Order: sequence, then structure tokens, then C-alpha cells
Amino acid sequence: SFTIYDTSDSVSGIKACIKELGLEDKVYKPKDVLSRISMAKNNLITAAAYRNNQQAIINDTHARKPRICDIYSR
Repeated sequence: SFTIYDTSDSVSGIKACIKELGLEDKVYKPKDVLSRISMAKNNLITAAAYRNNQQAIINDTHARKPRICDIYSR
């Protein structure tokens, strides 16, 4: 079984994760984070694979958002 969330539910979930992880929401803008995670999912990249994907790590570090993998895995 799985649940499908609409965009506002997804953004709310991302906001909660950002807060839970103690990250700055001005850096980790929920819609930007959601976009990166959605792109990974569209490319069939799981949270575990994303965490080990060198290109994703480089991209997130350059974007000054190295903890996106932590948000994705929640």
C-alpha cells in the first residue's frame, strides 16, 4: 500500500523534515528540496541510491544543500 500526496501535503512534509533536522528553511526552501527529490524519483533513484550518488552529492553541495539526502530518506 502507498499514499499519494498533493503538492501542498508534500511541501508540508518537507517543511516538517527541515524543522526536525534543525536545518535553515531559508537555505533549504521546501519547494526547491521537493523539486530535487521529485527529480530523483522521476529517474527511479531511491533515497539509499541518492545518498550514494556522487553526482547528486556534488550537485547538492554546490547548491549549498548537502543534507537533501537526509530529507529524502525520511
